[in-house]
Amino acid sequence: MKKERLLLLAVTSVIICLSACGKSRQEVSKQDLTVPERLINKEEVRIAIPTAKFEGGFDPCSGWGTFGGDPIFQSTLTRVDANNNLGYDIATEYKVSEDKKIWEFTIRDDVMCHDGQKLTAKDVAFTYNKAKELGLAMDFSFLVKAEATDETHVQFELNTPNSSFLYYTSVLGIVPEHAYGKGYAENPIGSGPYKFIFEDNGSQLIMEKNEQYYKPFDGFKRVVLLSMKKDQAYAAVQAGEVDVANVENNLAKENIPGYRLERLASFDFRNISMPQVKPRTLADGRKVGNEITSELTIRKAIAVGISREEIVKNALYGYGEVAFDMFDRLPWGIKKEFKDFKDGNVEKAIKILEDDGWVLNGDVREKDGKKAEFTLMYPTGSLHQLIANAFAEEVKKLGIRVTPEGLSWTDIAPRIRKDPCVFEGGFYNPDRIQGAYQSKYAFSNSWDNVSAYQNPVVDKHIEAALTEKDPDKSIEEWKKALWDGKTGGSILGDCGYITICYLEHLYFVRDGVDIGNQRVHPHDHGIPITANIDEWTYKK
Repeated sequence: MKKERLLLLAVTSVIICLSACGKSRQEVSKQDLTVPERLINKEEVRIAIPTAKFEGGFDPCSGWGTFGGDPIFQSTLTRVDANNNLGYDIATEYKVSEDKKIWEFTIRDDVMCHDGQKLTAKDVAFTYNKAKELGLAMDFSFLVKAEATDETHVQFELNTPNSSFLYYTSVLGIVPEHAYGKGYAENPIGSGPYKFIFEDNGSQLIMEKNEQYYKPFDGFKRVVLLSMKKDQAYAAVQAGEVDVANVENNLAKENIPGYRLERLASFDFRNISMPQVKPRTLADGRKVGNEITSELTIRKAIAVGISREEIVKNALYGYGEVAFDMFDRLPWGIKKEFKDFKDGNVEKAIKILEDDGWVLNGDVREKDGKKAEFTLMYPTGSLHQLIANAFAEEVKKLGIRVTPEGLSWTDIAPRIRKDPCVFEGGFYNPDRIQGAYQSKYAFSNSWDNVSAYQNPVVDKHIEAALTEKDPDKSIEEWKKALWDGKTGGSILGDCGYITICYLEHLYFVRDGVDIGNQRVHPHDHGIPITANIDEWTYKK
């Protein structure tokens, strides 16, 4: 594989040279604008992605592709399209039993693995059983077993009704049982549109078009993913060495000849978790609760008083979309309920506080000897820090003092139900409403319900959503968990979280490279831009 290694070395040397010499965009020569023959002939496209995107290998049973990306090498039963609709991939239909505990999927009979062997329902059953056994890809505690009844039919037995199971099928890549074993994560075989060729210790990943793919496409023969820090990716774009590159917000405004900026929509949210309970010590010794954020009036005042638009402008350089709830952009969101909601209303926020007895003393409000102040944790990184600082500036206008504190996720974990945090997420599954608000997770050790939220009415809506067989009725119950007209977890109700925005995922794309009809991107744990890689092409 000397050719592949030379490619990486060539790109790396360009980055080092540019970093050392400080080459500016004004110095890009006309020769740099020449479109490579490899693109014109659709031989190869090069994509610069952030480091660590394929750490841990390519085994879906261990999590590859399930956290906000697309497995690429493997097929899925269902998949999400560019319009946020759930459709079929290798599945052709499904049905659910009356007791809602047996799900049966029919799959295509023309799906071939990269090694030429046929993919069958037995492989589907194997994948789900293995994912349940490992417990790394997703929580399959509700799954009893998966079983193939013939080559094209697979049954899933659940121990309790769970309508969200359908959405799990859109992210778990199917692995062929005959190819699975030690080393699979480093050399995967699947039935996806591209097959694995080579990976170099997390530095680059090379894949080639699967000519046996069951949905023929006219795409690039080879795709090369180069793992780079975003400033390095920007330098590689300046040098014309890559065709697509994910870049930081502060660099996105630059005009690079021969490239355009793609601002890709996402449901990758950023919000502030707001611990709901008063301070207490749990039986295991963990300290939870917050004296200030447990006050509903504090949460309500912040929700209406901060200007999310200002935070997006100042922290994200304008590359984001204001959101009032983390599920706004999803079918189970309640965006229409916010049509009359106006934030940035400092006067209204102050009235909420003063009506509840929060009196300004100097720069900070007080009530019953308590100061309206709290620490805001954020995971170390420039974007999170900028959001934390911008949020602190906004609440200062209300007489609330926030002190941002940057920490690793490891250090945040033991304090997550005690101190507010700049939080993030965004996956295509209404089950995330359960994860955000169900009472059973309030004092767990997981990353679910980090605000320690408890509301029996919301719990009932969640349970009704999970046990409802009709998808449309299920979605209505999910919405009611956020707001049913009287209560809910959203800022219209108990304000479990103060949602700020959705990020825009920013890429410089070489002129002529068509990245297809991008779906709305999930939280950026994976490589969501390649979810439709079979649509990519070059147009002169």
